[in-house]
Amino acid sequence: RKPRKKQLREQRKSIVEKNKKQEVTLTPAEKEKLMSPIAGGVYKPGISSSPDLLEFLMVFRPYAEKDTVGYKLRRDGFSIADGNGNNLCSLSELEGYIRATLLTKIEDDNRAKQLFAAFRPCYIRAFQNAKDVKVEVNEDHKEIKHTISFESEATYDDYVTFDEFRYFNVYLCIYAGMFDAFATIDGRGAGRDENDDKRIELSEWMDCRGNVQHHGFAALEGIGDLDEDMAKILFEEMDDNGGGMVLLSEWCEYLTKKEVERGTPMGDMLTARFEVQAKKPRARRQSTIVDAAHPSEFSKLSARSIRTTDLTDKPVIVAEAYQPGISSSKDLIDFVRIFAPYAEKNDEAMKMRRKGYSVADTNANGECSLAELENFISSTLLGSFVGNVRGRSLFALFRPSYIKAYNAAKAIKRNDGSVLAGTKNATEDDFVSLCEFRVFNAYLCIYAGMFDAFARIDGMGEGRDENDDMRVDLNEWMTCYETVKDHGFVAFKNVSNDEEARAAFQSMDDNDGGKVLLGEWCEYVKKAEIEEKTKMGKLLSGDLKPTAVSSPKQKKSIKTPTKAAAKKVPSRRIPKSLKVADVFIPGDSSTDELLDFIHAFRPLAVKSQEGTKLRHSKFSLADTNGNGCCSLAEIDSFIKATLLKEFPQGKGLKLFFTFRPSYIRAYQEAKGIAQDAKKVRGAKDATDDDYITFAEFRILNAFLCIYAAMYDVFARVDGEGEGRDENDDMRIELSEWMSCYRKVKDRGFVALKNVKSDNEAKGVFKKMDADGGGMVLLKEWCDFLKKEEMAKKTTLGVFFQKLRKH
Repeated sequence: RKPRKKQLREQRKSIVEKNKKQEVTLTPAEKEKLMSPIAGGVYKPGISSSPDLLEFLMVFRPYAEKDTVGYKLRRDGFSIADGNGNNLCSLSELEGYIRATLLTKIEDDNRAKQLFAAFRPCYIRAFQNAKDVKVEVNEDHKEIKHTISFESEATYDDYVTFDEFRYFNVYLCIYAGMFDAFATIDGRGAGRDENDDKRIELSEWMDCRGNVQHHGFAALEGIGDLDEDMAKILFEEMDDNGGGMVLLSEWCEYLTKKEVERGTPMGDMLTARFEVQAKKPRARRQSTIVDAAHPSEFSKLSARSIRTTDLTDKPVIVAEAYQPGISSSKDLIDFVRIFAPYAEKNDEAMKMRRKGYSVADTNANGECSLAELENFISSTLLGSFVGNVRGRSLFALFRPSYIKAYNAAKAIKRNDGSVLAGTKNATEDDFVSLCEFRVFNAYLCIYAGMFDAFARIDGMGEGRDENDDMRVDLNEWMTCYETVKDHGFVAFKNVSNDEEARAAFQSMDDNDGGKVLLGEWCEYVKKAEIEEKTKMGKLLSGDLKPTAVSSPKQKKSIKTPTKAAAKKVPSRRIPKSLKVADVFIPGDSSTDELLDFIHAFRPLAVKSQEGTKLRHSKFSLADTNGNGCCSLAEIDSFIKATLLKEFPQGKGLKLFFTFRPSYIRAYQEAKGIAQDAKKVRGAKDATDDDYITFAEFRILNAFLCIYAAMYDVFARVDGEGEGRDENDDMRIELSEWMSCYRKVKDRGFVALKNVKSDNEAKGVFKKMDADGGGMVLLKEWCDFLKKEEMAKKTTLGVFFQKLRKH
């Protein structure tokens, strides 16, 4: 058989050389195909490629280029794919990016969907190849894998990062070409039809091999001119498992193998790997962090916001109750230094907490879930260090302790047990409120310290590595108990010999399982502090008064602006072209940001043939999994993608975050209007009344504009300034309302237009403050404006009332 293989190689080589010398006569269409640019500098489709492939490549080739335009395209494309902003893209997220890009670049939506479906089998191959391109190694060039979280075994190598995104687009083009050739032979016809079974049989190969010899792959050159015996040998070589048919995976592996063997640029690209040296932890005197009092809200750093801090300057003390000991890790010191300022009792700390809580409380309902607080921790860490690596590392390292801090903090403020609106059985005790946020940050540091000591014992080594199993056995404890004596906890300080150590282990092992879990470890430390009546013990006991949340601003007597001052407010005429769904037009004093936002979404709320066509296109963009229903996360991504396309990236991203608190209100108002209650595919109990369907998509876009306008006015009063700044706390106090009510009369809402005196203003505030808490939350604000529109039977009010009846 070996001589025949050698004969095969020589025969194919002679055929390729012969074809190169011959002048091939091409039709104009074939010439146009050959003019298709090379993808990533390594792959150029041949004249036998299908029109589908060429159109697909024309969309994604620019994303694979090494130039400024390609880089900007990848930035926008990756932001669309990375919906949760963690810089990690799963296969599902990348499929959403492919679908969205095709729908955006190709005018005919049906054609875009057809191409997406046609090449879908190759997406996983591009993903699998791209996610392993970047490899982090240590000094010995051994690969290091960082887990995303304790709860999951997934690592960063299981996702595609931005550094790997260009490779992903190159591979997308290459594997699409491989699949195009495969589909040409499978079923004996180009593309996919009822004859395809995603495997190539010998008869199909023998009949159609000549149709793919000009597809741009070295392995296929000249195969149409081979005799039958040679062709059969080639088929056997592809059929790696000897099953009598060639699967797509075998096909792609064979083509890749031949490109590598011949040393082509494509072969080099398909086996590309680049090593990144793992960064050593910075020495304490060289640690560069951002001033914790001013972390970047969106985790972006500017040169001005960075200061160098000597981490050994002074000890870190948390809420006057906890100080990490001298045996604590550098990681813990860095972590505690970031969050300790949020736990202080002073005006500066209160201002920090208000800003931090507004970042966490994305839906502005005054209650933070564990997921929302994890976002706060992540964004604060990412905004506190130069680059993302250190922040991400600390977030993942101490993540097991966050739920402990959350569970302890959410029980500080007692309530009457009433169920929160919009939930089945959740109460305020199931969330962390602003008055519990100071204690949460203190607990965050303390439980991180407990976990730091736990991790020191677990696996008998500092930090988390492959030896850790998140439980401490007796051998680990007896070997390492002395290493945590100076960690800052009284429970370990007094263990002076092996006998006491064994007794301590038995006390910790609450369920007598022979191993101490993290929960048992923390309970033991907490109990010891409480019994010794330390300051930390008092803090951990939970017998605390919730932190007062009065405004940190200077108390001023309420002064009503004079009429002369009121006239200074800039005003203009808003064009009727910005009227939303024929029911709402923003007021003359609306901000430019609101007008830009409405300009982007108002066309989608228009009742017209053009509006319907536009909605079909955009709904396909939002409905990434194609099930006909859009979740809040999908709508969130759709809004972001629309704004990034409509405006330059910086402005689009700013608008997205500016009005984000209003999106959930528009979503909740629009979902369920159609009331067809059909079960959603893949969901246990959910119906499409729990999501946005296409029938509700026009109304959603109208509500996006209306609730954005409500939030625009709310932000004007909150903090007594336009937009969101450090004075905003996502709630309006009486003093803020009395200072600003005259300035928001011309914002398009009847409830604000008719307030003429201070007495009326106080009466309106009392009505808005539905729960009598002394401050107006965004939900109360929106509900009041909506209620007044319906009571006055305005066009907008009739619109609300009409939809309410459905």
